[in-house]
Amino acid sequence: MKKSLAILIVVLITLSCIIFTGCGGSIPEGFQYSGTWNAVETVLLGETTAADDVFADGFVLILSEDGSAFLNTDGEEYQATWAETNRGIRLHGDTSMEFLFDNGRLITAFLGMDVYLEKQ
Repeated sequence: MKKSLAILIVVLITLSCIIFTGCGGSIPEGFQYSGTWNAVETVLLGETTAADDVFADGFVLILSEDGSAFLNTDGEEYQATWAETNRGIRLHGDTSMEFLFDNGRLITAFLGMDVYLEKQ
């Protein structure tokens, strides 16, 4: 019984690792996150909407090479620092957010929706 339980736990842990590391696209070697990223679309409850229709004053993320970041979400401004993760980037400061890199885009959850940003 104990051996079966141990095998089941190992299988579940292995499946969890596969599922969670399978999210997101591969990050090209030498890819530079620094620069200006603008929201292009949002997804809420499976419905895609142009970001300009959701954020009248824009959704812009500026990542500097020195690790500082500036985020403007519909007129609300935030100062932060950013760091690369194995799946994208993470902001810390006035706001803390995770951004997943997928197919050349950054994706984050914001106010219950997924926001897709493209580098300009």
